[in-house]
Amino acid sequence: MSNEDKEMLGRDIVSFCGKCKLVRAHVVVTVDSAGDSEKCECRTCGAVHRYKNPEKPKKVRRSSGKAAKKVVVSIETLWKDAMSGAKGSSKNYEMTSGFDKGDLIAHSTFGAGVVQELIGCNRMWVIFSGSEKLLIHKRPPPLPSPPKKPWRSKSNGLYRHA
Repeated sequence: MSNEDKEMLGRDIVSFCGKCKLVRAHVVVTVDSAGDSEKCECRTCGAVHRYKNPEKPKKVRRSSGKAAKKVVVSIETLWKDAMSGAKGSSKNYEMTSGFDKGDLIAHSTFGAGVVQELIGCNRMWVIFSGSEKLLIHKRPPPLPSPPKKPWRSKSNGLYRHA
């Protein structure tokens, strides 16, 4: 190791930190045979990594053309398509009611919607005009509450303990 290499060790440099995802101040930890900094330690998070020159332009990856291009479609368009393909008349949404894929529902908060997918035995994805929601269906009705015991008085010798 030459004197220049020894002088480079411990020197402050600026590098891109992969952990912080920002350009930060670093300290040179190791030097390669050419005298360039090889590894550095971030002064902020303490991560040790290869030196990454922040001024070097990033490589732009070009697609090979084989991958399908993503088409962005608004939720409004999806909702209109679903409404046109929906079956039957509109049912009022209640958690205890059962629904099938493609059913029209009328929700008190979200408005008209179409069941897109059934998940498990009691959940479903429903598309509305502004959003898509996960709703519950086929929920059993709540159990009746047990009858309340009457207050007992001191006169009959029985007390209700809280």
